[in-house]
Amino acid sequence: MKKKALTTVALGVATLAAGMAGNVHADSVKVTKQQIGDETKITTTTTKDVNQQKIAQDKQNISSQQTVVSSAKSSLDKAKASASSAGQVVSSAQSKVNDAKKALDAAKASQPDQIKHQVATDQSQVNTDKQNISSTQSSIATDKSNVAKDQQAINNVGQKAQQDQNKLNNNQSKLSSAQSTLNNDQSKLNNVNGQLSNIESQEGGEQVTFPPLPNDWLTQVKAYLNGQIHQINISDEEQSNDLDKLENELQNTVYKENAKSADANESYTPGKLTPQQKVDLNIYAGELINSARAQLGLNPVKINQEMIDTADKVVAGYEADNFNMAEKSGQASSHDEKALDAAGVGTECGGSCWGVTYSSLQGVKDYIADIIASSLVNDSIANWGHCLTYLSNPSNGSDVWMGLGIDKWNNLHFVFKTPSNTSGNLLSSSSDLQKQKDNLQNQANQLQNTVNKDKQVVNDLQNQVNADKAQLQKDTPAGLQQQLQNDQKKLADDQATLQKQQQKLAHDGAQLKADQNKLNSITPEDIANAQKTLEQAQTNYNSAVKALNDAQSKANASNDELAKAQQNYINALNKLNELKQILENDEKQITTTSVQWIKNQHPTTTSSMGNKVVLHSSSEANTVHADTVSAVKLAQADAIHFTGEAPVSSKKAAKKNVLPQMGDENSNKTVWGEISLAMAGVLATLGLADRKRRD
Repeated sequence: MKKKALTTVALGVATLAAGMAGNVHADSVKVTKQQIGDETKITTTTTKDVNQQKIAQDKQNISSQQTVVSSAKSSLDKAKASASSAGQVVSSAQSKVNDAKKALDAAKASQPDQIKHQVATDQSQVNTDKQNISSTQSSIATDKSNVAKDQQAINNVGQKAQQDQNKLNNNQSKLSSAQSTLNNDQSKLNNVNGQLSNIESQEGGEQVTFPPLPNDWLTQVKAYLNGQIHQINISDEEQSNDLDKLENELQNTVYKENAKSADANESYTPGKLTPQQKVDLNIYAGELINSARAQLGLNPVKINQEMIDTADKVVAGYEADNFNMAEKSGQASSHDEKALDAAGVGTECGGSCWGVTYSSLQGVKDYIADIIASSLVNDSIANWGHCLTYLSNPSNGSDVWMGLGIDKWNNLHFVFKTPSNTSGNLLSSSSDLQKQKDNLQNQANQLQNTVNKDKQVVNDLQNQVNADKAQLQKDTPAGLQQQLQNDQKKLADDQATLQKQQQKLAHDGAQLKADQNKLNSITPEDIANAQKTLEQAQTNYNSAVKALNDAQSKANASNDELAKAQQNYINALNKLNELKQILENDEKQITTTSVQWIKNQHPTTTSSMGNKVVLHSSSEANTVHADTVSAVKLAQADAIHFTGEAPVSSKKAAKKNVLPQMGDENSNKTVWGEISLAMAGVLATLGLADRKRRD
């Protein structure tokens, strides 16, 4: 395209708007100016007019699409008619199937075997009718008796009411007495429960529990005790680790509980234990050992005063012989056999604290737990003798009895026996408080049973009193009259029911007789005809079903075609609406206005006016050229410096007027001097010069 020469901004805009209309697709650009002091306000208005060629194409597209819509609508109407016709065929076929089914059922019912079955059914129904009649007749007899009693009660209303009142008074008296008994027994139970709560608050807590034993240890010991292996093989390192773990567990559980108990404040002197301390320590050790035995499924060891005395005899023998077990450790025998024989003990497990002394019962209990743990899991040096003694399990099922004694050197002496003649009360964590608790618990159980029985008596009597009151209310004249009316109505209802049942029996009897006659009158020819009728009915039914299935398949196909036609019609309508929207958009006229303030009175390029026209440098030093509006929209303002600030005074503007550098200094002066001269003349022509020059 041939470019037009522009010498000023205003001239470039005017030339582009007038001389290049064919290239801007009906777009127009209008530039106006307003001189305010030494500032120039440039207003650029760009109008995008409608494109008649595009509108004509849009209308042609709409017309074509309307044809498509009409065709789709026609196809849809045909599909609807086809689907409707197919549905009518299905309805007709279904009706024929229903008729054929009725004919088939009738043919089956006419078969001799079916008639025999019907006769049996009829007979069963007749029998049921007779039973119902018998039951209703019995109910009517009862109703008549009740009506007679009601009438008699009305005649004797005063006497019956007095009898009811006497009965009510008697039962109310019994109820009052039973409630008093209940209150008394409940008070006794509450008192016993209060004593139980007081004892439980004095108890030292739950039984001591030994920590979980190592898995490998449990596996091997179980196997040894069951005769599956003959030697326990656990390395020294593993034994040491097992013992460390157990002692940590003891620190966190057993020892911690001991520290919180009263044992922490109870003094202890080796060799001078009180009888109660001996019992307490024996029970404590037994609970620990039994907790460990339970992990292996072994029965608990038992403790009684006789075993405690036996352990004391062993301790006395050691002390008489001046036999300190700790000093004998590692020797051929670290046990005083003489003392054991004198006490009649064959098995003993010892433990030494190696010179450590304890001043409280808590310290001794911690010491006992530590010795038991070491004897169980770290005993290979003794060929597991201590361990297996703690876990004694006689093959004959005998009980294992244990006693614990402590000598003056603080050595522990665990003695074990399996005698058959051990006597004395069994000792456990049941102290004197526990015995009192057990006794009170037995009393509480008995009293609870008594209270439960009292409550049942009270409940029964209360129900009886309520029934007496209800009966007394019924036996008033009004109540008796209402009861009579109720019973008379029931009698009338039962008589009506009897009448209906008798009518049903007559009907069912007639049906039975008719079916029996039909069965008796059947001839061989009837049988043959019935069979032929059945076969034909079956054939007709099969044909009707097939016709229905065929009609349904065609209807399904028609419905599928209808769905497709419906979707095609919807798609065509949507497309038509889209084309109409495009036409509506193309018919709109868009106008954009831009306002720019230009300093120094006159702009040098149109890029300062919002890039409505872009200027490119030319090989001609004194002129510039403009491209089409499409180039305007993509232009960058790189040829002008402008500001959107409010107008400023001419003095301030003068200070800021600096021409851009275009190369060497001589070239700048020459080019911009010539451009300034050209701009002055053109601006005067367009009215963009200072107003004083136009005067």
